[in-house]
Amino acid sequence: MSITRRGFGAGAVGVGVIAAIAPAALASSDPWLRAETPRFIVYSNGSETGLRDLARDLESFDALLGRMINAPPSPASAKLEVFLFRNTDQFYEAYGARNANIDGFYFPAPELIGAISNYRDAQATAAQTTLFHEYTHHFMFAHAPGAYPAWYVEGFAEFASTALFQDNRIVLGRSISERMSWLNGDQWLPLERILVADPLQMDSGEEMARFYAQSWLLTHYISLTPGEIEHFRAYVAEFRRGADPVASFQTAFGKSTGEMQTALREYARHPPALALNRPAAVEHTDATVTTMPASTDALIALWVRVRRGAVGRDHRDEVAATVRARVASAASDRFSQMLLARTEATIGDHQRARSLLQPYLAAHADDVEATFLMGLSYYNDAHGAEGEAQQTALAQARHYFVAAYRLDQNYVPALYRYVETFEGQPMTEAAMQNTANVILLAHQLAPQVSSIGFMAAEYLMSLDRAAEAVPILRAIAYDPHGGDGAKQARDLLQQAEAAAAQQVAATARAPGAQH
Repeated sequence: MSITRRGFGAGAVGVGVIAAIAPAALASSDPWLRAETPRFIVYSNGSETGLRDLARDLESFDALLGRMINAPPSPASAKLEVFLFRNTDQFYEAYGARNANIDGFYFPAPELIGAISNYRDAQATAAQTTLFHEYTHHFMFAHAPGAYPAWYVEGFAEFASTALFQDNRIVLGRSISERMSWLNGDQWLPLERILVADPLQMDSGEEMARFYAQSWLLTHYISLTPGEIEHFRAYVAEFRRGADPVASFQTAFGKSTGEMQTALREYARHPPALALNRPAAVEHTDATVTTMPASTDALIALWVRVRRGAVGRDHRDEVAATVRARVASAASDRFSQMLLARTEATIGDHQRARSLLQPYLAAHADDVEATFLMGLSYYNDAHGAEGEAQQTALAQARHYFVAAYRLDQNYVPALYRYVETFEGQPMTEAAMQNTANVILLAHQLAPQVSSIGFMAAEYLMSLDRAAEAVPILRAIAYDPHGGDGAKQARDLLQQAEAAAAQQVAATARAPGAQH
């Protein structure tokens, strides 16, 4: 979905149409820079100092979230790629549509887990807050998967997002005027409504704004009021068992919803902030900054859109033609040629993609992206083929996906697409076990991507490992931005829970089982 000025969205946009923008309208005199840290890759054509500062603060924010939920150090995972557009036309082109209410967008896709921001200098602080909000969702999928009510998912992201990083301390829980304005007066939503609400189903923008403000306040109260976090944990345990969300809330907190609403109104008068020491080890994390190729400014918005799969079927020819024309006019470098090859491999002429990639790979056999794109061209060939031609294309695709994996065993796109080549294909049990291991590795590296989670859960259920599928499906099913995918996950979750219960019962009845 997409959220107006106050935040990012969390879905893919493929239906919107944006008129072709002339390269001159997009041009900037400032070079694009790429900053890489252990968990982030950030692109910007602003100052190098500002880019380094944001990259450092993102790493600090990751460490802060780890302190807040007592998470272990991050395992190897796909990095979040952040694109800071100071040119609004470029931002809209990357987004895929013109929408004056959208200032940022988060998209966990198999080939790009990223966020784009309309990062104009005058609004950089607000843009950073919304970026922190979405990174909190990204972080929680990796470190605290499971079912949480929508109000807490959004409230915790709101609570964390205003973290302020100073030289020697971090200020947590700051209030901002936009949020507090919705808490003034008597027009609060009933707490019962907050506890069961799906923000995607809100009746109006005003109702959604009140939901976010009240969810932030409730999370703020629970997080900074002594003893309340233990009550919250008891509530979540009941929530995950399927208990009534209102009744279980009242039992866990020892208050009626009316009493809690009264306490929150009093708390809203002067919500406190918390100052934490800033760990020196986090402070010293630095970014590696490189200058992007000359073609980047003309092409980066299209690169984002094609990589995240945000080109609807009705617009493929238009976008492919725009990429071809833009690449022909830009400097010829690896960036421009890989964008052209990716476009042809996905929404254009698959054979042309191979014609571009073959001579390049002959000279650069260790290029993971180029190897993957070669496989992708064959994989997309298979969609339009049948019989032996389809099997030949799938075999070729697997060959290149395996080659890409051997070059980089944490390259999520190759892992995911490799498993996709077996969709609808007969498999031996050994092959299914091996393929399940591949998709589980992809899920471990990119737990934010729901399509990977779905596939992992389905393989686990096919292998009578339903209990392992349950937590994966819960995280998807209770994602407040999940839309139709969340509903599908809830349906599959019921099947997984039933299958897991049957497997436990069968184990208990087995000869030799201890009672």
